[in-house]
Amino acid sequence: MKGKIRGVFLLIFAILSSTAHACRPSGLEYAIQFEKNSSSLSSETAEKLANWFLYARDNLQATEINIFSTSYKSKPELNKISEERMANIERLFRTMNSQGTPIYKNTNETSSVSNTLNVVMIEVQPGCAKNNTCCPFK
Repeated sequence: MKGKIRGVFLLIFAILSSTAHACRPSGLEYAIQFEKNSSSLSSETAEKLANWFLYARDNLQATEINIFSTSYKSKPELNKISEERMANIERLFRTMNSQGTPIYKNTNETSSVSNTLNVVMIEVQPGCAKNNTCCPFK
């Protein structure tokens, strides 16, 4: 009996979870995996990133762009690489940012070295969030 109740609960949770996320536009986030100790964007990565930016600009009417990088507290050389990575991404975006969408760079300092040091996350705030139209049937 407990198994059936648990199954029903999980089914209801799954249905509610899927409807809660149905209104969220896709393509709000983009992750870039950099080579260790490198701040360079390969031409392939730059092209994919540019296409994502154009999608976010034109289809999501991005009102804000946030670039997130992680740095290591006690390694200044890694902090410099983190800043250079964000600057390179921002430079690419500025060439296509005809609407003047604000671009913010954010650094998260950590005390433990991990794979996240080589990943830069980018997210956009869609225009629909500004005027509360992302979920028209809510």
